[in-house]
Amino acid sequence: GGFVKSAGMHSPSRAVGTHAAIYRQNPNVSAVMLAQPPAAVAFCITDAPFVSAGIPESFIVLGPVPVLQFEDAMRGGLVAETVKSAPVVLMRNSGVLAVGESLLKAFDRLEVCDAMARVQILARRRGAIRYLTDEEREEIEEKFLGGKKEKAKETGESKNGSASGHLKEKMEGPGCCC
Repeated sequence: GGFVKSAGMHSPSRAVGTHAAIYRQNPNVSAVMLAQPPAAVAFCITDAPFVSAGIPESFIVLGPVPVLQFEDAMRGGLVAETVKSAPVVLMRNSGVLAVGESLLKAFDRLEVCDAMARVQILARRRGAIRYLTDEEREEIEEKFLGGKKEKAKETGESKNGSASGHLKEKMEGPGCCC
């Protein structure tokens, strides 16, 4: 395989190798999206921490959201390994990468990430942010993620590991959007 450039067409995105590595190393991924949603990008270009555990929805949909440095964004193997446990990744000085079982699932994750980013930006203007406590996270994991804490012990995942594997939806359709 390889990527074909048609006469008169633009060259493939510089991220095409990263996307291909994600698909190769993550058979459950059918969609990869790299976008620049404005509020989320604010966290890509600053040292402000992005924390998905502000509200239950973002904690469930996103799980922890790691940040990869700009130079690592083109290292397909590293990104592919990262999305095994984190379906959304902030790419320093670049944008947000989201994966999913469908384009709709990946897009939903981008949308929730940007919404949580907007909430954090607005909340910081009002005062200190009160994130979900460990106890609240554990309760959410138990009620909505099928006892993620116990499964994390069995699999070696951290207790705040990605929630995506436990929220499988029956959505069809491979795709790539960058």
